[in-house]
Amino acid sequence: MADNRKIAQDVLEAVGGSGNVTHATHCMTRLRLTLKDEKIADDNVIKKIDGVLGVVHQGGQTQIIIGQNVPKVYQAFCEIGGIAAGSAAAEADKPKEKLTAKAVFNNILNYLSGSLTPLIPVIIAAAMFKTIMAIIGPDMLGVVTVESDLYKLLDFVYDAGFYFLPIYLGYTAAKKIGTSEVLAMFLGGVLLAPDFMAIVEAGQPFRVFGIPTSLNNYSQSVLPMILSVFVLKYVHNFFKKHVPDTLSTIFVPLLTMVVMIPVSLCALAPLGANVGAIISTGLLSFGAVGGFVAVAVIAALWEFLVMSGMHMVLIVTMITIIMTEGSEAMVSPAATCATMAAIGMALGAFFRLKDKKEKSLSMGYFISGILGGVTEPALYGLGFKYKKPFIGMMIGGAIGGLYAGLTHVASYAVGATNFLIVLGFAAGGTANLVNGTISCVISLVAAAVATYFIGFDKNDPAVTGISAYDDEIADSADSEKDSAAADIAEVSACISGQVIPASEIKDEVFSTGMMGAGVGIVPDEEVIVAPCSAVVSSVMEESKHAVGLTLSNGAEILIHEGLDTVGLNGQGFELYVKEGDKVRKGQKLIRFDKKLLGEKGLDATTVFLLTNSDEYPDAKFETGMKAEAGNTVVLKF
Repeated sequence: MADNRKIAQDVLEAVGGSGNVTHATHCMTRLRLTLKDEKIADDNVIKKIDGVLGVVHQGGQTQIIIGQNVPKVYQAFCEIGGIAAGSAAAEADKPKEKLTAKAVFNNILNYLSGSLTPLIPVIIAAAMFKTIMAIIGPDMLGVVTVESDLYKLLDFVYDAGFYFLPIYLGYTAAKKIGTSEVLAMFLGGVLLAPDFMAIVEAGQPFRVFGIPTSLNNYSQSVLPMILSVFVLKYVHNFFKKHVPDTLSTIFVPLLTMVVMIPVSLCALAPLGANVGAIISTGLLSFGAVGGFVAVAVIAALWEFLVMSGMHMVLIVTMITIIMTEGSEAMVSPAATCATMAAIGMALGAFFRLKDKKEKSLSMGYFISGILGGVTEPALYGLGFKYKKPFIGMMIGGAIGGLYAGLTHVASYAVGATNFLIVLGFAAGGTANLVNGTISCVISLVAAAVATYFIGFDKNDPAVTGISAYDDEIADSADSEKDSAAADIAEVSACISGQVIPASEIKDEVFSTGMMGAGVGIVPDEEVIVAPCSAVVSSVMEESKHAVGLTLSNGAEILIHEGLDTVGLNGQGFELYVKEGDKVRKGQKLIRFDKKLLGEKGLDATTVFLLTNSDEYPDAKFETGMKAEAGNTVVLKF
């Protein structure tokens, strides 16, 4: 067994000691070092270290090939050298991409998605409390009254899930872009501080370090923190770089907040709010001249305004008009149609998806919306996760809104947001109620149909049913007898595609056999599955791009998706297993975005290696054919 600590000690000495190391990280098989002076490191000495398989120089790094025990070597390396551990996919490893308009848009969308998607558990839990409140409350079953303690409890628990959204978002956004989570949460807390909220409510002029600030209520908002955390990263990095280590514990967080508090309160947070105000005001102006078309446009865009906190100007305007005129015929009908469209998006997803987990979640989103009137779970759980369902939602909202506009539907009350929302049309008479109800049904059905047909990529595992098949395998694992014999004879392809010899893989670590014999598979799909029954011996939790498997006969398989994909820091990857898991043939391991890899200029070849091939001299890899995941044999013992 390899002595990981000795390997780390010998490598550290060979590269010139910790004083010559400016950054250390690792991927699935390599210790990746950025050295002050690469000439000090002696490649010949490093290659002779017992446990080191080779050395390559790439992208300004000295990459030392260790094997699947590299995480343990890395940990020892950092401990011995007193080196701060970097993530397995540090900034320095990220492949450079051309800064095009499309790339900027994708980066923004990925930042938003990566920040909002982790909040889904909070949003779902909070939404379910409101759903229960709506069901047992006076508007439905009437089990409890508005004055009851249970009703109040359910109400403020729901509020806690959404009111403090800037704080939760501070954590997830900071984690997404790699900055201090606690300082970002602190900054979110500043935007919601009780004394500041009291100043906002009183409308008193306020200055931050002498700088005047506009007063806004940032509870439940998204854009102010998205902007603030992005800037926080660079401010925090600046002070980490320039403040001496002996003073950094105190002064890095202090100075970061001293800069960010006025920047956020006086510039970024108001900017987020003002962007919303500009958009909302523009929509109101558009409504004054656009008539029924304006209702359709607002219905299509409404949920995006809600998610970004940009809808409050329209809400205030709507309520004011209802209070003064008795009814409102633009914003409220549009918002109603948009709500039904979001619910319809969840329904369409339920019928389209075959993955058991995703299907179940989609039904939960639908119930949360139709009974509780809460659409955030669908928006974040489907829209931001898969992106295309938003198109279906917008189509449904636009069509329903168009009908509402053409039939001059008006709302006479602001009340429920669940299926009882149609009662707001009742005061306008039978025709208004009927047309309002029809517009809601149109929105829901149109969104469901559009989401079903165009809301998902046809090769997505949640749609193809691969994941559902995996679940069936996993569910039956306890009741079935393990069929994997100790003398396993064949191993299938882990992904469908063209099988090529390892020598054709465009990475010398894999092509020269440093890591063991194997093949490459140029993928046709985006899902990697277990090639046979095995135990997961290692995973890359941060970058999610590689998995190590140990077979029942002791063979060790490395599945590595793409070349230099560690630098994506998990972007475009989903990992479905953890170290120690027992998997069966065909069970889903990794899902990746092949299109994204292409946009980043990365080779998507899936590397499939037998890392201890020296222990299996008779093992033979098959190449030169089109492989089908789980069926085509690529390795025979």
